[in-house]
Amino acid sequence: MKRILFYLIIMLQVIVIGFLTYQFEKIDRTGHQIKIQTLSPNFPVYGDFIDGDMYVEYDINKIQEDRWEDSLPLDYHTPVFVLLQEDKTGVFRVRHASTDKIEAKNDNEFVLKGTYHYYDQERDFHYVNYGLEHIKQADQFGTFKPRDELIVTILIGKWGQYKVVGIDKWNE
Repeated sequence: MKRILFYLIIMLQVIVIGFLTYQFEKIDRTGHQIKIQTLSPNFPVYGDFIDGDMYVEYDINKIQEDRWEDSLPLDYHTPVFVLLQEDKTGVFRVRHASTDKIEAKNDNEFVLKGTYHYYDQERDFHYVNYGLEHIKQADQFGTFKPRDELIVTILIGKWGQYKVVGIDKWNE
């Protein structure tokens, strides 16, 4: 009996690992591609490089008060939904954000789920973290300096998994 249970547990683990691998590989075929811009060098950027990994801050992290639908003070780590809209350069920008679920109405819009961090009263923006700020093995896309303004191309899967597929220097 113990032997059968052992083999069932092993088989279940293989199935789960196979399913997760399949879902991650499926991003390449069915993922939604968005391009987002890192913050301009005029702002304090925590862009840093550690063993080929890069930590960046995007312009979508800072959401101006006029684009925010909720006026109530929010707690740290409250889930928020941010509607991004593609501009004429192909980069996605914040259209509006809310704690209520938002639906994208056309192909040039995308809803990204994040977590609320804080409100900066002095600069009048809300800070939202998406989990996309840590880019692993960024050096495979080129050589960048911490103060470079970049466009990061990301594929986002159905369940929020993501994959960075390109990093380019921003040329206006």
